[in-house]
Amino acid sequence: MDKLKLSENIVKWRQAKHMTQEMLADYMGVTKSSVSKWERGVTVPDVVLLPLLASYFDVSIDTLMGYEPQLSKDQIKRYYFDFASAFAHESFESVIQSCQKAVKKYYACYPFLLQMSILWLNHLNLAPNKESMQMMIASICQWCERIELARLDPMMIENARVVKATAQLMNQEFDAVIDTFEDRMDVNIIGNKDHLLVMAYLENGQANKAELTTQVAIYRGLTQLIGSSVLLFLNPDLPKQTAEMTIQRIDGIIDLYQILKLNPNLLAQYHFRVALYYANQNPKEPEETQRRLRAYIEAINKLLSDELVIHGDSYFTVIDEWIEELSLGIRSVRNKNLVIDSAIQGLMHPAFNDFQKSAVIQKTIHEWEALKC
Repeated sequence: MDKLKLSENIVKWRQAKHMTQEMLADYMGVTKSSVSKWERGVTVPDVVLLPLLASYFDVSIDTLMGYEPQLSKDQIKRYYFDFASAFAHESFESVIQSCQKAVKKYYACYPFLLQMSILWLNHLNLAPNKESMQMMIASICQWCERIELARLDPMMIENARVVKATAQLMNQEFDAVIDTFEDRMDVNIIGNKDHLLVMAYLENGQANKAELTTQVAIYRGLTQLIGSSVLLFLNPDLPKQTAEMTIQRIDGIIDLYQILKLNPNLLAQYHFRVALYYANQNPKEPEETQRRLRAYIEAINKLLSDELVIHGDSYFTVIDEWIEELSLGIRSVRNKNLVIDSAIQGLMHPAFNDFQKSAVIQKTIHEWEALKC
């Protein structure tokens, strides 16, 4: 945490306004000697004068005082993964209290608030009761709203809105989510910023950046396409023809781009959802459900063998540079033990009751349990 810089800031902003110490003293209703002592760090303004002084310089009180409790990117990563590990090994209450203490200490560090919101969102399933879960959701929404009100980084604000909406969805606040995102479907939105950026890079002689931007755009497009297709299977009234055509097309994309190597976590989610679809729609024809469960297990095994690290491949040759710049880097946002518990919970879904005693699933669960720390 940086030291306070009140005295330096008063000097800097007074001079920027071309004011003398006498002029500032007259405005503040104090003596020139008082202003001089402020600027030399001998004394500080009375607390009741701080709002007036901040208002005159058109800054917040935090900014006036130089209060910037900013954590570095690496420090935020460390906090996140330490807490994620703690959720797997310590009591729920103790981890929650530690998180709250850290948030209170770094409440003006907005990137940290965002990552703590994501941390809690990813571990809501550990809440021991409904009251604890609702407390977590309320805190997530409060932290994200604080980020939105700060109006600093547009991307951070957008991410905060997504995290908050996800929490609201889990809390059945459907109207709030609709109000936030309904206008994003506006057909009048034009342009493709990725295309424009690539063209600008190429014209500017920055071929490497153009290649990186292109690969990232394709990678994002693929993950969004596969992830969005999963949403179709949430609709109980989905026509069979639409479902079968979607599965056929997404399967083709998965094979073509070797998604198992590229993003096994995404692939596990896809196969799990398709397995649920077949289990519910064709209970008398279990072959397809079994095949999808095997694919789900294969994806989870690949995820665990890669040590929960995301990376590029022989096609996406430069996106590792972009992945490294992600807020939490290349590692999974969840602890390995929790990933395994979640994967086992998936196999134990009631829709798969007829398959849970099979040798394959029993062997898989035993092997996954053995991998836990």
